[in-house]
Amino acid sequence: MHTLRRAVIGTLLIIAAPLVEAQTYPSKPVRLIVPCPAAGDVDAVSRLLAGKLGGTLGLPVIVEKRAGAAGTMRADQMAKSAPDGYAPAKITASSHALAPSVLKTLPYDPLADFTPVSLTASTRTSSRLARRCRHAS
Repeated sequence: MHTLRRAVIGTLLIIAAPLVEAQTYPSKPVRLIVPCPAAGDVDAVSRLLAGKLGGTLGLPVIVEKRAGAAGTMRADQMAKSAPDGYAPAKITASSHALAPSVLKTLPYDPLADFTPVSLTASTRTSSRLARRCRHAS
């Protein structure tokens, strides 16, 4: 009898565990932090992404501009924010590849402080610039 009771209680706990753990996401608007000023390619992609995400999530996704210091101010803010999914950021090469190569110290670790989620866009701006420079000389 005790074995049957334990089996029933164990089964109920297993069934109820996901219900206790489940939380609705999102329960508040999501802020998409963008490292560039308005009217650029990163801004345009961010606005398109925010519109699609907002429709999927059923809550607004607010595009928040944090331009300046080659994206390092925004990257520092992201590194220190809670990893709860309410403030994802667009990461660019300037804050994660260029800044560590040029600046002596950064207030964040580009590899350890961030988790990539998705590639949203890529451009060939730098390769075009390199080709133009090579042919110009």
